[in-house]
Amino acid sequence: MPSQSALSADEKSKVKSTLDNSTQKILTATAARIYFAHPRPNKWSYGGLQGALIFLRDNSKDAFMLRLVDLTGTRGVIWEHELDEAFEYHQDRAFFHSFAGDLSVHLQFKENYSLLSKKCMVGFVFADEKDAKTLYKKVTNRKADNVQPSSSEKKSSKGGRTNKSMISGPIAGSFVHVLNELEGSGISREVINQDMDFIKDFIRDAQIMSSKLDNSPEVQMQELRRQDDCPSEAEDAIQRAIWIELGNAPLRLLNTSTGLLCDRAAQINAFKMSAEYKELLSITTKHSDLQMGRIKEMVAIYFRCVMLSHRWEEKEALLHDIQDQDVLELMGIGGIAKLQSFCKVARDAGYCWAWMDTCCIDKKSNTELQESVNSMFVWYRHSALTIVYLSDVLPSSQPDALARSVWNERGWTFQELLAPKVVIFYRRDWSLYLDDRSPNHKESPAIMKELEDATGIDAQTLVAFRPGMSGAREKLQWASKRVTTVQEDVAYSLFGIFGITLPVIYGEKKQNALGRLLQEIVARSGDISVLDWIGEPSEFNSCLPAHITSYATPPRTLSPLSEDHIHTQVSSLRQTVAADLALKFYDQLEQLRAPRFANCRLHLPCISFRVTEVRGWRGLAQETSITYKIKADGLHDQQITTEEALVQFSRAKPIQQTFLLIRPWDWHLLGVPDFAEQADFAGDTESVGDWTDPGSSMDDSDELPGDSPVEEEHSSRALQLMVRLGQPFDAFLLAQQCVGEYKRIASDYKIIAQVKDIASVDNMDVGTIDLQASGTITSLRVHNSLTVLSFLPWRLLLHFPALLVFRMEADIQMIRNLIFKPVTFIEQFESHQRVEAPMQRLFAKATICVLVKCALEESSFG
Repeated sequence: MPSQSALSADEKSKVKSTLDNSTQKILTATAARIYFAHPRPNKWSYGGLQGALIFLRDNSKDAFMLRLVDLTGTRGVIWEHELDEAFEYHQDRAFFHSFAGDLSVHLQFKENYSLLSKKCMVGFVFADEKDAKTLYKKVTNRKADNVQPSSSEKKSSKGGRTNKSMISGPIAGSFVHVLNELEGSGISREVINQDMDFIKDFIRDAQIMSSKLDNSPEVQMQELRRQDDCPSEAEDAIQRAIWIELGNAPLRLLNTSTGLLCDRAAQINAFKMSAEYKELLSITTKHSDLQMGRIKEMVAIYFRCVMLSHRWEEKEALLHDIQDQDVLELMGIGGIAKLQSFCKVARDAGYCWAWMDTCCIDKKSNTELQESVNSMFVWYRHSALTIVYLSDVLPSSQPDALARSVWNERGWTFQELLAPKVVIFYRRDWSLYLDDRSPNHKESPAIMKELEDATGIDAQTLVAFRPGMSGAREKLQWASKRVTTVQEDVAYSLFGIFGITLPVIYGEKKQNALGRLLQEIVARSGDISVLDWIGEPSEFNSCLPAHITSYATPPRTLSPLSEDHIHTQVSSLRQTVAADLALKFYDQLEQLRAPRFANCRLHLPCISFRVTEVRGWRGLAQETSITYKIKADGLHDQQITTEEALVQFSRAKPIQQTFLLIRPWDWHLLGVPDFAEQADFAGDTESVGDWTDPGSSMDDSDELPGDSPVEEEHSSRALQLMVRLGQPFDAFLLAQQCVGEYKRIASDYKIIAQVKDIASVDNMDVGTIDLQASGTITSLRVHNSLTVLSFLPWRLLLHFPALLVFRMEADIQMIRNLIFKPVTFIEQFESHQRVEAPMQRLFAKATICVLVKCALEESSFG
């Protein structure tokens, strides 16, 4: 296989299995779909075929071939085309190629196979433009010196009798057009003149047949001619309706009647063999919107799908267990029994198609797995019905059994509860929960009350949930109690909840997967509430949590300030704060950009306060955490408890490292309206005059002397902002790591800060701070120890040259030993080749013992 192929190893194996290795060689391959245009070359339709498109050389035939191999099933080669000398291949777009050929489709229905073939324009749509470009180069630059023309293609211009397949027939009675078309197909004028009688006879016969069809008294013959001239409008409408329905459905579905697992092509084929399809073909759509609606309705009813939501158990039916088999005929044990019962319930309810996650996804195909994970919320959303199977709820269970079911604790079932519009719960024996026979249990007050108590989500939200970024912090709190078997699924199961599409990378570990999700939420919404958590910081970024359980604590909400309070405070500030200073501060905040991520670094707009003192002690009940007293310019004093080791300092004993308490900037504090939320009022038809006071005038000459109303409003808004900034807020403690970059210090409790004097803006620095990606916990502590060494007084270092050498070299492994293996560190230091004098080693050992004590006990340098 070529190196540039985007196919997975399993997909490559499928492709290779279709070859005769002794005579066939693959030149390139990529994923593609086939489209066709017939009989009009500019009207394209999807052919229902997709897979691995390969370009190969067949040495046994001394020919080149294009071949499409099925990747989702076991059908092997589903289309192929042999290239002759006159083959012309066009690169219409970077991702779309076309040529004149035929569409040969192998259709399988149970044990019967058939081959459909038609002359038409064939098009390829590619998943990867780079692969498409490679294929185009390979095809157009093929070595065809010795390739013989295919028997099924047109003859070349070197002689021989003209083939009837090269003549399109009369168009508007133009004989000249036929001759020009033949010449354009590569037939020389000499050969045409030799076969002129043959050509004339063929055209005359075609004209006679055309006339007979037009004048035939039989309706069937006239209909045949009409269908031959142009495709059925009903057929086109049906095809469009099918792809609209399948666009929001799983890639594979179980046919509840036949028990077979069907891909898209098989689903469409089953429909075309149904009575519904034959009825629709008889509908003419000309001048009838009502009939077009009937087509959409019947297609939607036929392709209705039932989804299963359940907790995975020890033995489940997997794809390889049921592929190419009738699941209804398999031995009903373990997961097969669950699958059979599910299909039976769906069939009895009148549905043709069903989906179960254990067996309807090819997890070996990276492409299919990616699409499935990112589309699953949409599939459940558009399902006709979602059946929830509660394997731990017995028939004799009490009414609160649903609330206590493990189903309410799993990660993937979270979206399977919120997404569907129609849900029905079943107990272990497949009887209805609470014997509730209503068509939708989301309309059952008793059942919804149980779910409300179990999930902490109000019933109205459970019924009318809308995916997206709105209320991100609350959604994360709902998900914080959910668990998954595969650690990355903690994040992947939430993609649909937030309406996010991201790469699925199993093996990246939980913190990276969750970090990518949270990063995308912040980047797309600017919602800083995602940064409101308590717990362990993530290795992805120190401003994000390592575990979703960090969101279990509800976000802190402040009571809104009353209008009277704001008015009183604004009046007071007018006497103490210069208007131009307040406006300047307001403008600084207004110009801040939204938070954004780049290379795992968070660029966070904020108001920062410089920390001037850090003092700590370890309480009696604290085994790992340390409580620090924090002082910062402009803020009331704080007490912070953390597992991080902080360097202690004060104004009298300063250090080079900078610590900050920051307030992440929330643009809502500006008091400006959110126009996105007001979009619902866009249809209001009131005119501007309706909003004008009856006695007011729009004439500028009536303005009062002094400040303009606009300036007065701007000044008032700036003072109102200062009043809001005087409220308590959730603060972050940041520690400088290098020039311009900081790390968030995780706290065991929320840091609630408040400014001392809202009239003083001198202590408030407005700007954007870069928060770096974290390393492992070990590397974070190493960095703290490097800081400890860097703050050792130079006067002491000059007395110990060996320690000075160590400080300059900063060997990382020795630093790790300083933190975790002090004895080993001292031994390494003594054996250092730059340390020679025994007296220096003695003094160095004593100094290092002091450093170890400082690093482990966080005492000040004194």
